[in-house]
Amino acid sequence: MTDTLIRSRALTSLESTAPEIADAAVDQAALTWTVPPGLRHALREAISGLLDPAPHGGAWALALFQRMGARSANDGIPLSDVHRCQQAATGTAVELLIRRLLEAGAPADPHAVGRLMQRVLDVAADLKEATTTGYLAASNAEPPAHHRKLLELLLRPGVDPARLRRTADQARWPLPRGLAAVALCTSPGSATLRVPPDVLAHPSRHFLILPDPDGPGRRELFGKMLDGRPAAIGPTVGPLQAPVSLRIARQTLDLAGSGAVTVDLPVRSMDHVPDLAIMGDPELTRRLAERRLAPIADQPRRKRAVLLHTLLASFECCFATPVVADRLHVHTQTVRYRVRQLEAIFGPSLHDPDQALDYMLALRAWVLMSSPAGTGLWQS
Repeated sequence: MTDTLIRSRALTSLESTAPEIADAAVDQAALTWTVPPGLRHALREAISGLLDPAPHGGAWALALFQRMGARSANDGIPLSDVHRCQQAATGTAVELLIRRLLEAGAPADPHAVGRLMQRVLDVAADLKEATTTGYLAASNAEPPAHHRKLLELLLRPGVDPARLRRTADQARWPLPRGLAAVALCTSPGSATLRVPPDVLAHPSRHFLILPDPDGPGRRELFGKMLDGRPAAIGPTVGPLQAPVSLRIARQTLDLAGSGAVTVDLPVRSMDHVPDLAIMGDPELTRRLAERRLAPIADQPRRKRAVLLHTLLASFECCFATPVVADRLHVHTQTVRYRVRQLEAIFGPSLHDPDQALDYMLALRAWVLMSSPAGTGLWQS
């Protein structure tokens, strides 16, 4: 601290106002962001350390911000939200601090103010790094031994219910009536996952166990926890059926990863039951599709794709021409023309109720399994 402004009595005289400045800054940030636990106290100490930097002051503030980051991770607050709230509060605190300095009669030397601002920015960067360090340390912590043992039992078929209940009690994890497994995509570069205390996480973070996934506010909480990470949530089941939920969650993640369906994240398996059933035995479904759609296989690729998409939309909309046209974003006359072509290709079986399910399964299989690299019917 070499310049006049930083050494001035005006600066040290503001130390008593640190709590007031911190409170005002946090209150302003709270209008927009969720305030991380401990931010108010940590910011008070940081401002006090800036105003009167005793040897221990800086280290104490950094420790507080590390602790705040860890508590935020445990509460499931996304790190990006913690950073934004911290930045907003820090910005307001700096603005108030400069205003109070000038009101206290500090010399308004532009160079001195600039050096002070640089120091403030350096401190703010250190505090942000401390928050991140604490947050990531808490996020990456290994699950407790009791939690790991509980996870092993939950995923073991035919586990004794009484043993599972005892293990849950030892882990201090209330055994829920319903839970769901989450399969996670763990590709390189994936963001660090923040797991609330009531969510069981595998040490590899390849999957999670969510208690009471259908409870009030749980969908929003889990969405924030995943923070855009590709993931699939299995069906809600009883604790003894956790392996089933995980198996279906993994199948759903594979389905979403294939690009065959357009989905929002996280993917919920129960929103894609027909497609999962079709892909449960792909070879059998492929044979059904090749038999049912054989009459159109020799059509040119582009024409075949247009007609099959029209046929699928027609079955989905009960052959209601205006609805099909709206779904495909074409004119009703275009739909009528295509349907006449389809009737000429497939004959009266298109309108046979006994064959409608076969057509629907075959068409969905074509959507899921065809690709530009395919051959014959399966080239999209």
